[in-house]
Amino acid sequence: MDGPPRPTSSPSTWRAPHDAKAAVPTAPLRAPAAGPARLFTALADDNRLAIVESLSEHGPQSITALARRAPVTRQAVRKHLAVLETAGIATSKRHGRERIWHLEPGRLAAAHAYLDRISHRWDDAIDRLGAYLEKDRE
Repeated sequence: MDGPPRPTSSPSTWRAPHDAKAAVPTAPLRAPAAGPARLFTALADDNRLAIVESLSEHGPQSITALARRAPVTRQAVRKHLAVLETAGIATSKRHGRERIWHLEPGRLAAAHAYLDRISHRWDDAIDRLGAYLEKDRE
């Protein structure tokens, strides 16, 4: 068989390297299984962040209400909400024919606590660096 190997999986998981002609398999980008990474992966998208902001400002809403404020289609809003739900950021309850979405404050509080821990570590590291530089100056 001549030429580069043919991909055996979906084309979205393959890319051509810059310096070779052969296709190289790459792992598709997926949200981590659990923990802060999943939460921040979900919040990394501007549209999902806008949905979180809308739910925060206007309270629980249907997909229709969220789509009115969003620059994307109703179907896209539904998909973004599914990602937020998987990350534990938003949940929904059936109300008649609609699902009403709301934020899970505990999950957002966990994100806030995680960022606070990181911030304190950086503050401590900067303080140690400053002390080291002052000691070195003497």
